[in-house]
Amino acid sequence: MNIESVIGKVIKSQRIRLEINQEELAFRSHSERTYISMIERGLSQPTVGKMFDISKALKIRPSDFIRMVEVEYDKALNEKDK
Repeated sequence: MNIESVIGKVIKSQRIRLEINQEELAFRSHSERTYISMIERGLSQPTVGKMFDISKALKIRPSDFIRMVEVEYDKALNEKDK
C-alpha cells in the first residue's frame, strides 16, 4: 500500500467517524468534493496546507492526523512483509 492510499484511508475513516459525507468534508475544508474523493481513493495527495484544512475539518490536530497515517502505513508494511 502506498502513502497516498494510507492518507486516503485515514481521511475516510475519520470522515465516517464524524458521520459526514464527502460533500460536507469538502465544504468544511474549503475543497471540492471530487478532490476529497480522489484523496480518499489514493489518486491524489494533499499538500501540507490542505492536510491542515482537512484535519481541522475532521476535528483532529494535524500532528494526530500524521500519527494516524504513520500507524496505518506501518501496519500496511508489516502485512506486506508477512
